[in-house]
Amino acid sequence: MSGVTTACFRKMDSVMEFFTSGTLGASLLGVAIGLVAFGLIVAVMNLAKRGKAKEAKNPGEEVEEIPITSVRLGSLVITDFTISPFDAKEGEMVNISYKVTNTGKNRTLHTSELRINGVEIGKLSMDLAPEATELADFAVSESVAGEYKVEVEGLEGKFVIRPANLIVSSIDIDPRRVKEKEQVNVMAEVTNTGGITGTEQILVKIRDKVLFFEELSVAPGASQKVNLTLTDLEPGTHEIRIGDFRDTFAVEMLLDEIES
Repeated sequence: MSGVTTACFRKMDSVMEFFTSGTLGASLLGVAIGLVAFGLIVAVMNLAKRGKAKEAKNPGEEVEEIPITSVRLGSLVITDFTISPFDAKEGEMVNISYKVTNTGKNRTLHTSELRINGVEIGKLSMDLAPEATELADFAVSESVAGEYKVEVEGLEGKFVIRPANLIVSSIDIDPRRVKEKEQVNVMAEVTNTGGITGTEQILVKIRDKVLFFEELSVAPGASQKVNLTLTDLEPGTHEIRIGDFRDTFAVEMLLDEIES
């Protein structure tokens, strides 16, 4: 065993002596060291890319896809593809535009087709002179919440309409304790931060008996104030409910009725 080990060390010594002696050996040694260093750099870069990819695949983390910014169709080049706004509201116009440039030497007739969620929405014809650029522009609107995929000239994008999201501010009840037959003023504000019109139920009840009921409709991006005046209230604790927001006030019985 020791003889084999000694032979191996002698062979390694001879190899090192070859590389370190003479111009050719030194050059080969430099090339070998450079290749090793390059390999290490590539390995480190690959590990870094894998680390980023692994981080991007964490559950719940949204990964932004890199969009294709230009497409060539023969002598035509499609660029500057835009969709605005990305976050739209019901009935709001969404502008879809891009530039078409004729890089050829001949006049070209071209028809663009717009598709949303796989369905053809419209077409646009262009007559392009050599080296001419024209702006293609579509305007669409939707009224249902959801994500809309846009396809045109091999380019893809999207816009969204978010569902209704009604937020109720704190309810102001004045006064919170009244005598029977006195009135109570209720004030609140409901804001819709979503993309479509939403409704909320305004409910006033006592001991599961509904005293007042109304549906409040709020447009996207708008706020609506609630002003109620409640009269002829029965004694007891009343609950006011607007959506999931609840609050209470109390009505006391008149003393003369108690005495009688």
